[in-house]
Order: sequence, then C-alpha cells, then structure tokens
Amino acid sequence: MTPKRKTILLILAVLSIVSIVFITLSTKKQESNGIKEDTSATPLSPQYKGEYSIEIIIPKNEFNNIDSLPTVQVSSTKITLDQSKIIGKNLGFEGEPNSIEDAIDGTTYFWTNSSGAFFVYPNKGKMIYSSNSTIPSQDKKLSDTEISSIAIDFLLNNGIFSQDSIVTGPVKYLKTVSLNKDFEEVSKEKSDLYEVDILPRTSSHEIISQKNTQTTTYIQIMKDGSIHSFQILLLNITENSDAKYVIKNYDEIINSLPKATLISLDGVEQPLGDVKGNLVRSIAINKIDINYLFENNNSSSLEPIYKLTGVATLSNSSKVTAILYLPAVSEN
Repeated sequence: MTPKRKTILLILAVLSIVSIVFITLSTKKQESNGIKEDTSATPLSPQYKGEYSIEIIIPKNEFNNIDSLPTVQVSSTKITLDQSKIIGKNLGFEGEPNSIEDAIDGTTYFWTNSSGAFFVYPNKGKMIYSSNSTIPSQDKKLSDTEISSIAIDFLLNNGIFSQDSIVTGPVKYLKTVSLNKDFEEVSKEKSDLYEVDILPRTSSHEIISQKNTQTTTYIQIMKDGSIHSFQILLLNITENSDAKYVIKNYDEIINSLPKATLISLDGVEQPLGDVKGNLVRSIAINKIDINYLFENNNSSSLEPIYKLTGVATLSNSSKVTAILYLPAVSEN
C-alpha cells in the first residue's frame, strides 16, 4: 500500500470517528435541552404559597374506603437487537444499525437518514428519536384529547408499546427559545409543539403524573399533528399483593388535608409557585380518586396518592376547578 493511500485511509477513519462522536454528543445535548435528563426533582413543587380553607363535602357514608393497595415495583426492560431493528424499520430506518460503546449508556445502536435519527440503548431500555423536519407553522387546533390519541396511536402502530400497557399524562405546551432546541413551557396559543408524558399502566389503578414530574417517556408532537421527537424508557411494572400499603381512611384524609398540594387551578398546572398568595380563598372537595404517582424515572416503586378534585373560590368570588394531591399511605 502506497503512503498516499495509507494517508487517505487514515483521514477517512478519523472522519468516521469524528462523525460518530458528533452524533453522540448532539444527542446528549438534545437530552439535556429538548429532551429531559434523568432527575430526582420533587414532583409536587412549586407549591402554591397562599393560605386557604379546605373542606370535603362528600359524606363519610358515601366515601369508598380502601384498606390497602399492593406495592408496585418499577424496573427497566432490556431491548434486543431484533426488537431495535423492527422498531427502526417501522420508523423508516432500514438495514443494520451502527453500533458504538457509550461511556455512560453502554452499547448504543443508531440509525440516521435524511428524515432524522433513531438511537437505542438496549441495556437501559431506552430509545430516542428525533426528526430533521423544521417545526411547521400550520396549526390544526388539536384538542388535548386528539394530541394524546396521536401519541398513543403512533407508539402502538410502530410496535413500541402494546395495547392497554400505557396511558397518557398531561399535555404540555412548549416553545423553542434558542437555536439549541431549548424549550420553555408556555400557553397553548403561544406554543410551537406539544409534549405528552407516557405512563405505564397497572392492572388495579391508574398511574398519574404531574407536570413538574420529570418522566423519561414522552413524545413531542408538532401543531400539524406530525411527530417531532420522542424519548422512551421501557418499564416493567410488578404488583406485589403480599406486600401492601395501608391506606388512609376518611378521617385520616380529613386530618391531613393541610398537607395536600394544590396541583391545578382551572386546568392550569404550573407555575403555581408564582401565583399570588391571596388568589385562592377556599376549596370544597367533591371527588376523591386514588391512584399511583409516577414521581420520576429514578423511582423503583410507585406510591398511592389521593387525587382530590373540587371547586375553588377565588378572591374575586369566581369559581374554578381545583385539583390537589395528597399522599394516601396511612401514617398510623
């Protein structure tokens, strides 16, 4: 082999390595901006700072008391190469993936083409997809129900989840604030795209989240209904009926109402920590549901939580719907 040919091959090898590193770093950067990183943020903050009176107007004899609930364990699921290739093909990525050993995430499969990029971290059960399409100006005025349906249909049709294994969390409204694809949460009218949290389902009770909860399974949808990106963490949900949580009864709920966290006023979930402290005068609770709360992706178990729904009377005497969360595990 001539020295000139050796030099050319060396340059090509270096360029290939640089390209892979660039793609990996770009994806890492996107995870820290447009795609959320793993965090252990407290899910029930920021809290409303004002004081208000609160009461339950449901008669005790009409309250459906639950003595206990099974513990629910959460663990990640490994993704095989064959599974990765099937999902990749469904997304429009043909052939064998490229493969690298990532210092943080280990073995990483990835495909790239003119439409976008798809990364799979098999040992962590994580998948990331990002479209190369620019965010369109077309707005189909989708309702939150339609946005959630688009998310579920996309995930089911591409073989990422099976039917009845997931539910959707709240829809967030995001706006691009920098060339690096940083997003901030804004009103629906000012948003560029929507983000829907995807939550695992248990056989007994619904798993819920709250907008401050930093989940790692979500899908971003553009306002024309097309998919912008997603990050998926496949989870195993295991219920253990032999180990149970003792649940607060009606009287315990009454006594612990001061510990309830106001999550939503009139459908607006955040930032309640910035709302004027004298806005809410009183809240009358007329509905109580019990669910499991998905706090963040570092959670190894899910704890029961009461979702309290009622009518809030504001300082201007107007009335709006209020939602509060109250830990459901008995303290006795």
